[in-house]
Amino acid sequence: MASASLEYFPIRGRGEPIRLMLSDLEIPFTEDGMAKFKENYSNLDEFPFQQLPRLTIDGEKIVQMNSILEYLAIRAGKNGGSSNKERYQISSLTYAVEDFACAYTKRVYTPDNAELLKEFATTFTDKAFGHFEHIVKKSNTEYFFYDYPTFPEYHLLYIVIAVQTLRPSLFDSATKFPVLAKWFAAMSARKGIKEYLASDKVPKQFNGNATADAPCC
Repeated sequence: MASASLEYFPIRGRGEPIRLMLSDLEIPFTEDGMAKFKENYSNLDEFPFQQLPRLTIDGEKIVQMNSILEYLAIRAGKNGGSSNKERYQISSLTYAVEDFACAYTKRVYTPDNAELLKEFATTFTDKAFGHFEHIVKKSNTEYFFYDYPTFPEYHLLYIVIAVQTLRPSLFDSATKFPVLAKWFAAMSARKGIKEYLASDKVPKQFNGNATADAPCC
């Protein structure tokens, strides 16, 4: 069985969607931390964009989170996209989730993040989740497009977990997003993901700033 090695900071961040997908695909992986990155930061053959995460698998060193997720999807034969429309749908979801994640990260790393995170977890999230709800409720399966998750859904899963940490009532019985809540439950119940989330492999801190690790609203 193939195994993988993930290099990233000791937080969830942009490494977490990769951990979730590796776990779901039942690909064993180790965490190699930041030592090689610190030693070879200026070597563009090793780190072309001087960033983490980096995943080593199949003898390849792959960088950029979304590219890593897409590589894993192609490798598993779960990339969908058999038509131009389907490829567009997956790409569109990828960019929408990325926009949402960037909005979250921007608020985490600002001096007045306490108020900004509260606004993000309520007003901003309600608008964005309305978009995701509209897409997923058109699906004939419990996932967005197919009877399996597409690669941006692992990124979305991580961000939803982060938002739910800030706003524990997000998917309560009065939720505005019942179909998205069902998607979240289906993703969280997948064998590999469920086992990973219950393990001690999950980094305790979401980001480099711990203020996003507790409820704010």
